[in-house]
Amino acid sequence: MTDSIIRLTKSEEEIMKMFWERNGELLTSSEVVEASPNRNWKASSVHLLLNGLLNKGVIEVSGFKRTTKNYARTFQPSLSKTEYMLGKMDNKMKEEAFFALLADMDAEVLKRAKEEIETKLK
Repeated sequence: MTDSIIRLTKSEEEIMKMFWERNGELLTSSEVVEASPNRNWKASSVHLLLNGLLNKGVIEVSGFKRTTKNYARTFQPSLSKTEYMLGKMDNKMKEEAFFALLADMDAEVLKRAKEEIETKLK
């Protein structure tokens, strides 16, 4: 996880949610367009959004996939939903948002966080 706060636009967050919900499935830009039921994105818009996410370091190129006669880059998240949410936290965070974040975290992440906090407090 990075120390700096990563700011995503609403559209970038939508794309990231798509990646996070697909649990490691590698997606091409065309598949992102097809998988976005809430939006009618054009391929050129998705391309710009993916490049923005690449520049911010929250996704990475993971390989290539053959699509018809060509090859397309496949992408995967390099930032987990938990890491992103933790980065958004600040001192003014509401209690409801904190508990919603905890509900998303799995037991292993909580265990590691507790150990890290205990180590820092010693």
